[in-house]
Amino acid sequence: MLQAYLNATALSGVVTRDPSSHAHARISAHYNIGNLLSNENLYEEAIRHYNTAIQLTHVWSRYDFTHKIYNMLGQAHHLMGNRGKSEMAFKSSLELNSTHSITYLMYGKLLSDQMLYEKAEQLFARAKHLDPENPLVYLHHSDDLMQRGHEDQALMLLERAATISGGKQNYEVNLQAATSFRRSKKFKKAEHFYRNCIRIDALNPTAHSHLGALLHLVGRLKEAEQSYQKALKLSSGKQPLAEENLRKLWKQMKSSSKTSSVKDGEGG
Repeated sequence: MLQAYLNATALSGVVTRDPSSHAHARISAHYNIGNLLSNENLYEEAIRHYNTAIQLTHVWSRYDFTHKIYNMLGQAHHLMGNRGKSEMAFKSSLELNSTHSITYLMYGKLLSDQMLYEKAEQLFARAKHLDPENPLVYLHHSDDLMQRGHEDQALMLLERAATISGGKQNYEVNLQAATSFRRSKKFKKAEHFYRNCIRIDALNPTAHSHLGALLHLVGRLKEAEQSYQKALKLSSGKQPLAEENLRKLWKQMKSSSKTSSVKDGEGG
């Protein structure tokens, strides 16, 4: 994939019949290379490609997604600790498109990391105003609040993400909500969202395994056993974690049964 994008950046375009498509392809190639390099934590190289893409947009001004390049440039600088350059990139993005919610989320995270919490919250609020049915808006804000130790507020936003129209049918959003509520020991809420995952994707063995693990944790052993068995049935036995947990569960049930028998004998 990387080589294909590199090949696209090397095309001269001197004899092309469609200069518009050619320019668009070169800009997109540099942008995509930057993204691939960022995913490998090669931020310095990624920044070089984002800057090249931006320079090409100055030549070909009809490229419609320059704000997204600035966003990724800002994020790369943020992750490298270049906060001033990061902020400049986000401001440039907003000058080009002031209604893109993701820009406000990324910029808000930058400000939060600088402990400029009041300004960050204003940007998070703006993102929610612009895109109120997008679960990603709430997930990003929730992650930031959780990192800052505001667990209850973070969980409220997670619940919101999983109940709005854009999130209630989203498996990953409901799974993230369930996992976070479980970690916070709010087991009823966790169960609700794990069951939502099953409602969304009833044939997913992992969804049943997750529910089984929660039920196992809270001592509802028979229900946990049924969930593990469902996971194994759906996966044709190819769920090692569910299989291991089921063995542990049976051992626990057997031990509990022996303990109960001893107590009954003592009572007699």
